[in-house]
Amino acid sequence: MALPIKLLNIHFGERDALHEFMKQDKDDLSILDNSFVVPPRVRIAELESGSRYFVLGPKGSGKTTLLWHLMRKEQNSSHRIILFKSEIRKEDRDRLDKMVGWVVVEDQKKIKTESDYKSVWEWYLLKNIFSLIKREDIISGHNIFHDIQKILNIKTNRINTIFDNFHINSVKGKINFGFAHGDFKSEIGAEIEARQKDANANLDFLDVLRIVKQFTQEIIFRNTTRVRLYFDELEFFMSSDDDGERDRRLIRDLIFAIYYINTLFSKCDANICILASLRTEILNSLHANNQEVEKIIDAFGVKISWYNKSEAKQKIITIFENKIKYSEVMLEARHSYHPWATYFPEAVEGKEIKSYLLDLGLHRPRGVLLRLAAALEVIEDDDCKFEESHFLDSEESFGRFMLQEFTEEMSAFFDNKEREWILSLFRGHDFAFDYEELQKRVLYSKRKHNQISAEYIIKSLYRIGMIGNQFTVNSDSGYENYRAYWSYRGNIDPIIEERFVLHQSVRKVLQAV
Repeated sequence: MALPIKLLNIHFGERDALHEFMKQDKDDLSILDNSFVVPPRVRIAELESGSRYFVLGPKGSGKTTLLWHLMRKEQNSSHRIILFKSEIRKEDRDRLDKMVGWVVVEDQKKIKTESDYKSVWEWYLLKNIFSLIKREDIISGHNIFHDIQKILNIKTNRINTIFDNFHINSVKGKINFGFAHGDFKSEIGAEIEARQKDANANLDFLDVLRIVKQFTQEIIFRNTTRVRLYFDELEFFMSSDDDGERDRRLIRDLIFAIYYINTLFSKCDANICILASLRTEILNSLHANNQEVEKIIDAFGVKISWYNKSEAKQKIITIFENKIKYSEVMLEARHSYHPWATYFPEAVEGKEIKSYLLDLGLHRPRGVLLRLAAALEVIEDDDCKFEESHFLDSEESFGRFMLQEFTEEMSAFFDNKEREWILSLFRGHDFAFDYEELQKRVLYSKRKHNQISAEYIIKSLYRIGMIGNQFTVNSDSGYENYRAYWSYRGNIDPIIEERFVLHQSVRKVLQAV
């Protein structure tokens, strides 16, 4: 076989990075690892050291890829990844509701009560971390380490869950240890005995958590100790039964708990850290109610944004160049030196191919991947080069892909019925509109008792990139200049008084004219 290779033999990737890692591991491939590119302005050394530990970005920006890249680079550490959405199931979250206490909070000058999950999350994080720490990681405090593992009821031969170590009705309830004080080897036994209020080994949950955190600081870890706990899929979907609101609070309190536990081990001068990825729209929904979350994220988060005004510094382009080259090497033991000229047309609809892919894909790796995936659906098996027609003939398929992406982004703010109603405001209408026009659509829609304003819809859809501003302004010389403002180009806030347009990717699938 000679270059160029068939398009179907190029490993452009899977829609979900987790699935791509799993699939390539099964096929004994390393294309995803080899094609990895550090996102712009991300100092990966800060993530590796643990000085920053939240990875932020919009859907499809490469958060999971970055997190898994960090994990797969770990050679001399104990580590584990926890998938929030997959491993902490709905029934687990329902059980959490029965365990936690209630707290009074002030939200926008209004007093309300809501669940407090922070303590349960701290317990869960400590359980997982202490199951990864080995006895040989410790210089002194081995007896304390033994006792903490005993209190947390850590099972070294299996994954530790939130629920497998104690039976309580709530965080404010009691824990039954099931063992005597003599089973403890350190001063923890005396501490527990001093706090115990009855003879049946019951102790307040919060007291036990305080004891674990207090004595963790008495342990001295070796300089060579390195432990990493990774959290991915911190997502939720708003629903009419308030599950979304509950999950929002779960994620908010998990952020606090990660911060508290990382701070704890920082005080211990231990190289032990929890890292988590977080979708930007989830974060925006938390910021609306909590400035403390924003402070934590600003201090310890890194934000992924691939957009660059310089055509020569588009790192997403490098990712796909690498994927093409490593696919070629895998089959031919050599690669082409000009992959874009080899496999792509010069332009699509008059726009240079790289700019076309980046703009259609919202300057996100997954967006570019989806544009290519749609085009691959209409090629012939033996095709070795994309033609312009492949992209034009697959617009509707690509539109469905992107509409699904946008709809999932909207899930941070709107439940399923609200999302369907909002999409109905754009189906069959002109793709260009202004605020007054959208306000009319909202007012004249058949949805009763709607409390969602046109301005809120505009701001939400603008942030996720589904709509942008497009208008002209007069220059000093009297000529009209074209302006296009999009969130992915760094224009954070929409200009309400100017014209809006739907993103080109979804115009056809929404039958916008």
